[in-house]
Amino acid sequence: MEGDLHVQTEKTGKVAALDLGISHLLVTSDSHYVDNPRFLERVLSRYRSLSRLLSRKRKGSSREKARLRLTRLLERMINAKTTSTTSWPTPWPGITTS
Repeated sequence: MEGDLHVQTEKTGKVAALDLGISHLLVTSDSHYVDNPRFLERVLSRYRSLSRLLSRKRKGSSREKARLRLTRLLERMINAKTTSTTSWPTPWPGITTS
């Protein structure tokens, strides 16, 4: 992740543990779970159908249109993944990322 994590709270003497994982994006020591966004699983069926449609097209037909549809879907997947990893939510008050 780019940026530092700044915590603006009063000192209580308590320690918090954060665990980054695969099944859950984030798990805290007080059992707060942040689910992992599953970009591929959401659009996999649409990707498969567009890819199949493109492979069945002949040159000269609407092949270019099918190729552009598939390209746009792939671009949306990449953008969604990039956006979520660079600006992930902070569900706790007082914690900011910069």
